Amino acid sequence: MSESERNLQSKIFHDKKLLRKEMRSRLAKISAACRETFSKKAAALFLNSALYKDAVCVLAFLSMSEEIDTSEIIRRALLDKKLLLVPRIIFETGEMDFYALRDAPLEMQTERNSYGIMEPLLSAEKYSAADLDEKSVCLVPALAFTKDGKRLGRGKGYYDRFLANFAGSKCGLAFSAQIVESIPVAEHDLKMDFILTEDYFLPSAL
Repeated sequence: MSESERNLQSKIFHDKKLLRKEMRSRLAKISAACRETFSKKAAALFLNSALYKDAVCVLAFLSMSEEIDTSEIIRRALLDKKLLLVPRIIFETGEMDFYALRDAPLEMQTERNSYGIMEPLLSAEKYSAADLDEKSVCLVPALAFTKDGKRLGRGKGYYDRFLANFAGSKCGLAFSAQIVESIPVAEHDLKMDFILTEDYFLPSAL
């Protein structure tokens, strides 16, 4: 790697770190009432879309307290008999697999990992990206997105690695407050096919 390439990587890393700090501050300012309202609006946009209606499989994240709430999407997908998958991180390898949830109480199918994040039980049926086809849609969390599909994750690369082999549609899901003008990206950073917030559900402007 040349010195100029090293300098560029260092700048991207630094700029991402600053933007993550700013986005965490933005998220902290969204009230619980607004989170609930905005989450319901985003869910309604997604659930009424052709992308959802045509999907055989929906991959959704189990929301952390500051994230947009996916519980209504999960509930509806199970009701509609979609294959509903949620992620579990393998910390030893840095990989992420998805596991199927069934139409049963969520607390009976999930547990908190060492970081306090809800994950599916290992006893659930496991799916890798290679098991899923183009009739799948993955709802992807982030700290920030741009309207043209760029994503700022939390820095661990779990979704980048999983989505590199995913044949379905990639849909960034976040609050409108998390949409920014630009995000510094590296070569391995994947772009979304769609961006969904409480205000709009649009194909990313590639």
